[in-house]
Amino acid sequence: MDLNLSRRVALVTGGGRGNGRAFALALAREGASVAVVDLEEEMAARVAQEIQNAGGSAVAIRADVSRWDDISGAIQKTAQQYGSLDILVNNAGLRIMSSLEETTDELWDLHINVCLKGVFYGCKAAAPIMKAQRWGRIISISSTSGRRGHPFGGSAYAAAKAGVLGLTKSVARELAPYGVTANAIAPGTVRTRFVDDFTPEQLENLRQRMPLGRIAEPEDLVGTLLLLASDAGGYITGQCITVDGGQLMM
Repeated sequence: MDLNLSRRVALVTGGGRGNGRAFALALAREGASVAVVDLEEEMAARVAQEIQNAGGSAVAIRADVSRWDDISGAIQKTAQQYGSLDILVNNAGLRIMSSLEETTDELWDLHINVCLKGVFYGCKAAAPIMKAQRWGRIISISSTSGRRGHPFGGSAYAAAKAGVLGLTKSVARELAPYGVTANAIAPGTVRTRFVDDFTPEQLENLRQRMPLGRIAEPEDLVGTLLLLASDAGGYITGQCITVDGGQLMM
């Protein structure tokens, strides 16, 4: 299976750490030029430097994905610098735990703006470029919480991530005639900052109940991402691939 991404240009939102960092590094290893986009410019620059140190091509861009001017500007800057935009990874997100009764309008809006509107903005900004070149890969990161709800008080997060699934299917239908695919990945529990608010007991309980016997690392998501980003995944569109070590079977 050929996953080579030489001469492809990728943009990863939330690329400064966690899953986004793993995605950016993996895309670069396969030959893609990578725009590392993050709200924290210093973290984006650090990942871009890692790619450059390994012999790859990367640029760091600060952007708030919940702002149209920011994300559309990042995509235009990437296309101008590298001549195209072939792969968009909508990874940026957040999750703030709150019970249903304690979820304020502001907290609800924050999750929707970052986790759902940010994906919409990315797709909207990338679509004209990908349609014109008649090739593109849009990969959006959802969550198993978007499929089954969140067990620890994350209704706003789960709602936004469920919205990503409906948006992905709609984008896939609309862009298919132009050779552009759109898919989602739904990770289970991954060792990123998102588990910082889990107690050690909660994490250990999850680990013991996990069919594969461990919590995922960001690198566990990379294989699926590369498949969807490459020619090898060119006949997959409108899908959500769950990468959770069997967590949904629990």
